[in-house]
Amino acid sequence: MKRSIRNINSLEQVPERLFDIMVNSDGDIVAEFKLSKSKKVVVPWNEIVYQIESMKRQQIK
Repeated sequence: MKRSIRNINSLEQVPERLFDIMVNSDGDIVAEFKLSKSKKVVVPWNEIVYQIESMKRQQIK
């Protein structure tokens, strides 16, 4: 399953796509970022969440 994540705060009629989220049959979630017409980067969602949570913990200290 694949779904586009869009900027819901956009004033555009069709909000711009930020990235795609994909869930495979095992339930693993990955984010797909399109860098150009021919280049995409796929990052496991848990790696993104880990980095955000790490940043939040650093700000609390």
